[in-house]
Amino acid sequence: MGRKCKIFEGYAFTQKKDREDTNVWTCSKKNCNGRIVFCNGTMTSSSPHISQCVPKSTREQQRNMLRHNAKRKATDDLSSRPLKIARQLLNVQGAQCSELCSKDLDLVRRSIHRERHKSWPEIPKSREELDKFLLAAFEEKSIKTSMGELFLYRSDSGMYMFTCETNLRMMSLCTSLMGDGTFDRAIQHSCQLYTIHGYKDGYHIPLAFFPLNGKSEEL
Repeated sequence: MGRKCKIFEGYAFTQKKDREDTNVWTCSKKNCNGRIVFCNGTMTSSSPHISQCVPKSTREQQRNMLRHNAKRKATDDLSSRPLKIARQLLNVQGAQCSELCSKDLDLVRRSIHRERHKSWPEIPKSREELDKFLLAAFEEKSIKTSMGELFLYRSDSGMYMFTCETNLRMMSLCTSLMGDGTFDRAIQHSCQLYTIHGYKDGYHIPLAFFPLNGKSEEL
């Protein structure tokens, strides 16, 4: 989680120290010496900013505050859509974001995507790297659904299956099961993505996914 952000007199500050009665904030601009100190909610001291650091407009201040809070929330809640997070914060902050428009929300959404990308693992560059990644994820049980269920399984032969316990229980309740493979939309470094669908109450539901190395029916 990132540090807290504060807008004061047109400048953006990040929290450096947070004690019971004293809060120290430093200017968020790189190489700027600006600093403010609050004691029991009252500013007790401050340091000047460098000449290149100028106060931002009200709209920029509101956008930066919303973007900072959205990035912190997005790293804690990885399953929610970026735009949903931004709108939730808008409802909470209310008048503090009165001058923002749809263009600002789009900038906040992009910031959330960039922040989340920092925590994502590196994309495998070959099938060997993909196998190593999946094996490590299976052993560590690190791939889970938003409900906390394990979402990656591995057979004794080394075949991987993406599904969860809820989907497996659903299979037993379906009136019929269908399977087919797609080649144009397969996972990178896999020849095909084989999917099992279940039919229940008039709906076809995708329940399990298999990234396969070849196109043979023997797989």
